[in-house]
Amino acid sequence: MTFDLINIPKRVLELYSNPENLHKEAVPFVGHLRKHSQEEQKIFLRLDPLLQSSALLEFNKSDVLYAEDFKTIGAEGEPVSFRLVKIWVRKKAVAIRLEPFVVEDLSQALSDYDRL
Repeated sequence: MTFDLINIPKRVLELYSNPENLHKEAVPFVGHLRKHSQEEQKIFLRLDPLLQSSALLEFNKSDVLYAEDFKTIGAEGEPVSFRLVKIWVRKKAVAIRLEPFVVEDLSQALSDYDRL
């Protein structure tokens, strides 16, 4: 269950049962939630687990005000499925966006540009 992974106290969840209160204090993010392997106070949220180039967001658990199950998705023809969750993160919280990229040597392209 999502709430067990993040450890949001039930009292806090009751405080945000009104969506208007939540929108005033937090921003929603939807993705596949995972524990941080080394830092227990942090979580990862992969925005689209079916894409290889999907961004990965890192949040402090203490900044997550509310969490709810969203839906389960899977790739067509694949036996693997992912449970998506919606987490509401406190406005002004500091988070980290990790994005994959291809490492290339662009020095030649830059030197060609200098010649123009």
